[in-house]
Amino acid sequence: MGAPTNQELGLDDRGLPPTDESGDIDLNQLEWNLRLTPAERLHRVEAIREFSEAARLDRIRRYGFDPADPGSPE
Repeated sequence: MGAPTNQELGLDDRGLPPTDESGDIDLNQLEWNLRLTPAERLHRVEAIREFSEAARLDRIRRYGFDPADPGSPE
């Protein structure tokens, strides 16, 4: 028994998930998000915010400034 095919995984020929007509919206991701409760969504957003802040502080600690900040020295 081999690895599942793209078709079995619900992916297109390129291995990408299905999208809306514009090609911009991942329908699987949208359906998954809509299954979450509002509290679960907020928890995930807060976790992402905490991770982003930790990454920003790490960049500052490592480089002495945040290279992702457009106002930072080059």
